[in-house]
Amino acid sequence: MGLFSRSTSPIVVLSRRKDGSVLRGRRLPFAETLYVAGTPPIWGLAARPEPSERVARVRIDDVLSVERDERGWTVSDAAGVLGRARWRAGDDGKVYARTGAVIAYPDHGTLVVSQLLQRDGHVVDFGGVVTPTAGDG
Repeated sequence: MGLFSRSTSPIVVLSRRKDGSVLRGRRLPFAETLYVAGTPPIWGLAARPEPSERVARVRIDDVLSVERDERGWTVSDAAGVLGRARWRAGDDGKVYARTGAVIAYPDHGTLVVSQLLQRDGHVVDFGGVVTPTAGDG
């Protein structure tokens, strides 16, 4: 699946937020490392449109689909669209200022979930690394 697909690294509490939510999961390489590898990170879903209630069922190591459409990128499970990636079309092809790595968002890819944002014990958002579909990117 790619350089940063599933991992055996431990699942830990990564941060606790003032609103009581907790970010749990695996530590990921820095974003610039992921861009250089051609496997861009997704750090959560956009607030608009509101993500699907099925987000609550997403778990670490779930494999989801990422597809580009006329409005950006959707993230889906087998039942349909969960939400839209926070990626901005204007960033696609930009050079990451600190390292010179090119940010390249694929038209089609696979997201392996590595982090969950939980509030009151319920998953409200997630993140992970996208591996472009072969021949894409």
